Amino acid sequence: LMLGATAGAAWAADDGKVLTTQAARMDRYATSRGQTIVSGKTAADFSSFYGQDNSQALAEGLRSGSEITLTTQAPNGSVSTTTFTPPTRSMGNGNVYISMALAQQQLTAAGITQPTAQQIEASMVGGTLTPGGQPVEGVLQMRASGMGWGQIANSYGVKLGQVISGMKSANAA
Repeated sequence: LMLGATAGAAWAADDGKVLTTQAARMDRYATSRGQTIVSGKTAADFSSFYGQDNSQALAEGLRSGSEITLTTQAPNGSVSTTTFTPPTRSMGNGNVYISMALAQQQLTAAGITQPTAQQIEASMVGGTLTPGGQPVEGVLQMRASGMGWGQIANSYGVKLGQVISGMKSANAA
């Protein structure tokens, strides 16, 4: 059992290093290719999940550390919005991508495939994902408290491998 835990910790550390490398690569691309292009690519990678406008708002707001407003239109036409400020302040492009990927994994694990603005906010900064549901810790709240990406992923029961492969694809593009 101890061997398994040690091996698991070693793999998690390796994933953390690979993730850090991919995040740094994404940040360098913003310098060489332009911030707007990299933010737009990040938003595009998540638009089918979060929606185009919400994905763009997240990518830009997380990058700048500014207030983020998300909007959802219900099937009946009613519109709901929510606004929050990331507790992480401004983030590099790689960390923006990781935050959005981990929040997506948390929502998907909860069975949410078309999240509302409120569900996205809860996944990012904490709250309940469903009415009357158990409160969850948000990705950004955990990061702001000093947790590493591997620890955050582990707390959700997800692997960083999916995040890493997504970042590698984004960096290749």
